[in-house]
Amino acid sequence: MYQRVTIGEGEHFREQDVSNLGTFPQVGDEMLTEDWLGTARYRGFATVKDGQNAAVVSTGAAYVNFRQYALEAAVTISLVAEKPLIAGQKRVVILAAQGVDDRPAPATSRDKTVEVPDGAGGTTTQDIVVTTSPYVRNVVEVAKLASGLSTQELDPVVPANVVPFCRIVLDVNGIVGDPEMLDDHRIKSVNDLDAIISQQGAVLDVVRGEVQALRNDLVGISGFLKSTVSYATLDQIIYDVATLKDVNDIGDTGAPYALDRLANDSEVNTAHPDFKGRVDEGLQAPYAAEDRVPLSLFNANDIRLMHQDKGVLFPAYDPEIGHIVHSTGQTAPLGGTVTQTMQLVRMHMTRVRIRYGGYYHYMNPLLWHPLRYQTDIVYRVWAQQAEAFAYPYGYYINRYPYWNRYWRYGVIVDRYVYSYDVWRKTNLTIQGVIKGQTWLQSQERYIPAIRLGLINWENGAEITVALCKLRADGSPDPEKVLQTVTLTSSSFVRYVRGKDATMTRFAFPVPAHVGREGVGYLTSVTGNVTVAMATGDQFLGGNYFESTDGNFFVGSITQDMAHAVEYCKFRATTLDVRLNNLSLSGGVQNVDINCPAIVPDNTGVAWQANSGGAWKTMANLPADETAPDPDPTEVFGVGTTATYDFRAFLTGNEWVMPVLELSGSERTAFRSDDDVHYISIPRSVPSGTTWAKVVVTATIPKYDAVRHTLSAKIHHGTALTTVVNPDGAPVIKPVPENNAVEVTWEFTVDPANDVYETHVLAATNNIAFPIAVSKVFSKVIE
Repeated sequence: MYQRVTIGEGEHFREQDVSNLGTFPQVGDEMLTEDWLGTARYRGFATVKDGQNAAVVSTGAAYVNFRQYALEAAVTISLVAEKPLIAGQKRVVILAAQGVDDRPAPATSRDKTVEVPDGAGGTTTQDIVVTTSPYVRNVVEVAKLASGLSTQELDPVVPANVVPFCRIVLDVNGIVGDPEMLDDHRIKSVNDLDAIISQQGAVLDVVRGEVQALRNDLVGISGFLKSTVSYATLDQIIYDVATLKDVNDIGDTGAPYALDRLANDSEVNTAHPDFKGRVDEGLQAPYAAEDRVPLSLFNANDIRLMHQDKGVLFPAYDPEIGHIVHSTGQTAPLGGTVTQTMQLVRMHMTRVRIRYGGYYHYMNPLLWHPLRYQTDIVYRVWAQQAEAFAYPYGYYINRYPYWNRYWRYGVIVDRYVYSYDVWRKTNLTIQGVIKGQTWLQSQERYIPAIRLGLINWENGAEITVALCKLRADGSPDPEKVLQTVTLTSSSFVRYVRGKDATMTRFAFPVPAHVGREGVGYLTSVTGNVTVAMATGDQFLGGNYFESTDGNFFVGSITQDMAHAVEYCKFRATTLDVRLNNLSLSGGVQNVDINCPAIVPDNTGVAWQANSGGAWKTMANLPADETAPDPDPTEVFGVGTTATYDFRAFLTGNEWVMPVLELSGSERTAFRSDDDVHYISIPRSVPSGTTWAKVVVTATIPKYDAVRHTLSAKIHHGTALTTVVNPDGAPVIKPVPENNAVEVTWEFTVDPANDVYETHVLAATNNIAFPIAVSKVFSKVIE
């Protein structure tokens, strides 16, 4: 060790010297442990079952903060208290070694010299026998770290100052299977490490052999390609490589080719004064005229609707109690003086988007999205005009799997499968005594109110109820709140056991939709309030929770709040709701509706306009995948009628109906322009390339040779001011992609310039046959 005690002849030991005899080796050993083992490591502790309710842990050692702790005798760990009581529930228990410093060894006798009076006013020494501990030990105590109850196997949180060594799963019968030793923290011996290194060396030898074989194969392939591949094949390979690069958002700088599939405007020079178009799943003609407003009711006082003042289209209903839990005579404090603060995140309705008209004649997600799991579909599809969501771009990438699209010629229906999400994040803070109640919801319903059985309260008390979804462990999730409401003591009603009407009703501003899932509510109380309680066997469908610190919950399966959950029972199962008219000076040709909505299973919304004296459906939600392709001119004809009556036709059943949030919607009636002008960002020619030609290929969907005109040009030179026109007429080739064509132009350019800019111009002589560009490819030829 790097320190040792020294003493010369005749020198006396001090107490500090004696202490250093023990501490110097200990410090040196800890430094050696830090260098070789680190912390949170263990050896031994082999664990086996002792029946179904206990486990035996053998001897071993743990290293915590580089200090060694020992378990010198096997111990039996009882798991009776951690066993679940309800079938189907599980709990995970982690056994961990916890170090205890300086535990005294068993006492023994020692002689000790002490001073005693000599009877003559002085002192003398005398040897006596004392009982003392001759040394101390660093020992291991086995700690049980238990998770909450859940139908899933959820591991508990492991503190930083213990060493986990065994994982045990419990159900109502006791230990499931055998205890699982946790090898991540086990100390590996030199022999173990030698075996691992030998295995890795063998793998590397195999890899070296495979690499050499691949090199040999590449030599053969290279020779084969040089003798067999045609220029046409190489051109196709170049196009495929350009496609793969664009799909994966890899830039084209320095490459002799470039492809823009117009998934976004990153490769479009939208700032150029000659640019004209809308980049929206391709380059489309801009709007020549538009009317963009929120959806609104034609009759705001329609008695068939409720909650119009909250900006929603909500069919009228009567509240009915869905389930109720009455007290069994017990009570519990719902409020008190020890308060916590909890942050809530309010969820909002997700959106549907309906697009109808000849303008939408080719858009298809397969033509434009990058790798499916990387598409931020919330921004791409559901963002409204100039809208910025609460989270930065990219947060919603994992929402892509929940997007459904129905696409037909002239109709696009986009829908999100969940009713609520946090696209617009609203933070709420509640402060008080925080408790909760959960239950399993077996059917889709709307919940207009929660009722609580309040026994007594002090004046000025206040209760906030927040309806929410549940975490994976079954506890209320404050980051997924659906609705909140707050009442003061003046609105409380004293509960009488067994009487529904005496429960205090907490009515939400707008009923919240819940699916077939776990649901719960949080209560935050200021002031002293007492709530009636029921024993656990009174209500087996949920659990009662108390918050310990405003973040975590402790659940109970033996008691529940006295409460009731109301459901909406709708008065009508079909409802035609007039909305304000679709209007546009000069005529409506197309419509785009972007609306927060809830459309439960077995319900539907038909968006209809009155055309030719009859209500005609533009789109159904959910869409019928088996329906024939619609005629996008059936409703709006050639786009010359300025006003149409407009409605939403709702269908459902007595328990679920569609709901629309009009205040957060956007309805655009528009007529398209008749031309587009695509301009690429400047493209750089690879260094050292002597280029003489540029080839440009544009894909034009639904091409009509009679009505559509196409042209292209290249800008290059200093400041891209030199204009080059094509060498001749373009080559037009049909492709099997929505009746599209590929139009190819060839240009002769000045090799002295090394940057070029692609321009593609397209126009239609009849907006009933709209023009668009779905992608543009260019390459330079030496």
